[in-house]
Order: sequence, then structure tokens, then C-alpha cells
Amino acid sequence: MIKRTHIYPLFLTLVIFLSAFCGQAQQVGTKIDRNQILIGERIRYDVMISIPEPGYSVQFDMPENIPHFDVVDPGKFDTTGDNGSYSLHREIVFTSFDSGAWHIPSFPVTLVKNNSYKKFLTDSVLVNVGYSPADSTNQLRDIKPVMEVPEPDYFWYYVAAALLLLLIIGLIVYFIKTAKKKSPFPGMDAALKPFDEAMAELEKLKALNLSNAEEVKKYHTGLSYILKRYYSRMNRADYLNTTTSDFLVNLKEWQPGEPDVLSKTAESLRIGNAVKFAKFVPTVPESEQCLEVTRNCIESSAKQNQQPKQ
Repeated sequence: MIKRTHIYPLFLTLVIFLSAFCGQAQQVGTKIDRNQILIGERIRYDVMISIPEPGYSVQFDMPENIPHFDVVDPGKFDTTGDNGSYSLHREIVFTSFDSGAWHIPSFPVTLVKNNSYKKFLTDSVLVNVGYSPADSTNQLRDIKPVMEVPEPDYFWYYVAAALLLLLIIGLIVYFIKTAKKKSPFPGMDAALKPFDEAMAELEKLKALNLSNAEEVKKYHTGLSYILKRYYSRMNRADYLNTTTSDFLVNLKEWQPGEPDVLSKTAESLRIGNAVKFAKFVPTVPESEQCLEVTRNCIESSAKQNQQPKQ
């Protein structure tokens, strides 16, 4: 019969044994693939954690800055299991650019499951970082003579640059001359001569109904357009968008010595402006008179251009 005095030592021994067993069930180990590297070479640092069953989460506290080491790849934990044995594994890649003997420090690891946790520390590892070994053969090597570098010949580069410059200048001159020959506005070079075109367009205006306000507006707008287009073609310049005042100033220079023609033309253009902007509707005889004034102005200009210059 077991006495009561023997039960307490037995119970204490059992507790110690189970604690040791549980402590062995959860283990953290570290290893590296090499302890000595050259500057800039990589070290593979493995963290291995043994766990009794899956479902554990891992808190791995590795600082961002580790003295004398740089983290190339922090890695991630993955779980493996075989015959009821489970383990967590994480591979971290370090490198160093400081020569000397340095320790990769210990990192805290915490296993958490069902609101319970257990903390561990990884092992600190010594790593020797050095330079490439010096040549110990002490062999003498011949000194090679100084090589002469041939002086480059830039002659053909200068020739090519000069030809390219001449080509660019020629293209610029060509485009300038071509631009001058182009018409200042579309339709400058029509099939009919300026006078014939103007007379034909005036005849077309006679077909409009001068009793209709909209057609009266087209009628007077057409008279102004025909007159300005005629002088634009005669002078090889665009006067279609000039104001009435500016156009009359130019008209005085084109047809000097004809104050009556200029006065009537000015009145005809002003009536056209009133129709266009002030909603003014002239009488039929007034509109027909404006057409005759425009015709007389163009015919007078044509006669002056036909006269031989003194």
C-alpha cells in the first residue's frame, strides 16, 4: 500500500516530466549555410520550429535594421507535416558589406494558439565577412608597352555635317518660296478670271426674292463678298475679313480719281452692314441700285487695269 507521504514526491516528479516533455515538443532551431563569406555574398539563415500539432500562429519579431547586415529576402513561414510531426520553416537571406566578425543576433519567436502563447529566442550566429584573398604566388609579370591610340579622322564627319546643313538650308528656301506662291486664301485661283467670276455671281443674285427679309440679307451679304473677293484676287491678298472702313481706305488707293464711284460704293456697303447687323430691310429699288453700284465699281476697276501704264 502506497503511503500518502509518497504520493506528493511522485506527483511532483510527474509534473516535472510532463513539463520537460511539453518543452521538448515545441522547439526552435536556427542554422546558416556558411559562417564565412566575402563582402556582398549571401547567407541563408534558416529558422525551424517544431510544433506538436497544426494551428499555431507565429510572431517573429525581426528588426528592420540589423547592424552590419542587410536583409536581401525576409522569407515567409511555411508548415510541413509528416507522421504526426509538424514544423514551421522560414529562410531569410542576409548579406554584409562590412568586413569583420559579426553576430546575427537572436530574434524573439512567439507561438500563439487558443489565447495561449509561448516565447522562444533564436540562436545568435557568428559570421566572418572578408575580402577576396590576395595573390600569394608572388610571380613577377611582364610590363606591357604603352599602346598608341590612333587619332580619329573627323574629315568625313565634317563633310557629312556640311552636306546636311546645305540640305536643310535648301529645304527652308524651297518651302519659303513655295509658301509665297501659294494662294493667300482657298479659291484664289478659280477657273474664271476675277472680272468674269464677279459678273457671273452678280447675275446669280438677281434670282433672289427681294421681298423676303432672309433673301434680302443673303443678297447684300453676297454683294459685299463678291466685291471683296474680286479685289482680293486682283491684288493677291485676302480682304474678305476686312472691315468696311479698312476696305474703303484700300479702295481709294486702288481707284484714285473716281470720287463718285467710291462714294456710291461706300453707301452700298453701309446699307449691306445695316441689313446684316441692324435688321434693316431696304426697298427693292434700293437693293437693285446697290447691285448696279457694285457692278459699276468692278467694271471701273477692270477698265483701269486694262489701260496701259504710262
